[in-house]
Amino acid sequence: MAMQVTFLVALLLLPIHLLNARTVITSFNRSSFPDDFVFGASSAAYQYEGAAFEGGKGPSIWDTFTHKYPGKILNGSNGDVAEDFYHRYKTGVSAFYVYPKGLRDLLEYTKKKYNNPTIYITENGIGDANNSTRIKSIKDFQRVDFYHRHLLAVQEAMKLGVNVKGFFAWSFLDTFEWGSGYTLRFGICYVDYKDGLKRYPKSSALWFKKFLRK
Repeated sequence: MAMQVTFLVALLLLPIHLLNARTVITSFNRSSFPDDFVFGASSAAYQYEGAAFEGGKGPSIWDTFTHKYPGKILNGSNGDVAEDFYHRYKTGVSAFYVYPKGLRDLLEYTKKKYNNPTIYITENGIGDANNSTRIKSIKDFQRVDFYHRHLLAVQEAMKLGVNVKGFFAWSFLDTFEWGSGYTLRFGICYVDYKDGLKRYPKSSALWFKKFLRK
């Protein structure tokens, strides 16, 4: 009977907990950071552009590597086409631990060790396996939680005096992920590799859109 009562109390408290969590999320937004703080979403040219042999570019070291050693990439893929950002720029505009406190601690350590330099976090993201449907992949609530908690960690570090000036989500689109090829998705926008590389904003992109409104 005592166990049933405890369980009932826990159920009754759950909506209160969720309400508090929702309050925290809605009160944490762009205005929580200084006006000159820069937000963005990043990627890298090879992982993104495609057009490996167009426009007189010539092969990069990664073009050479992926063609010469296809077995080094998990699914044997390469960046010849990638997200085809080279042609679609007008429409285009693995095992990691998720530990936000680690980011805060690292920022604080950098402040103490290197005389508080100006810091721009140019890559911060979380990947998920490319083994689900588009509909399910777009609902990336774990990524929303990831960015919410890591931005809180950045804010905490700034309150401790760390000179952080910018934060860039990794990445804007799902990309060719080096040794993992296209087996992982890091983007806040979904790229449908099986349907003409169409783009779809994920829940995380919509969350950022709302977050960045003052």
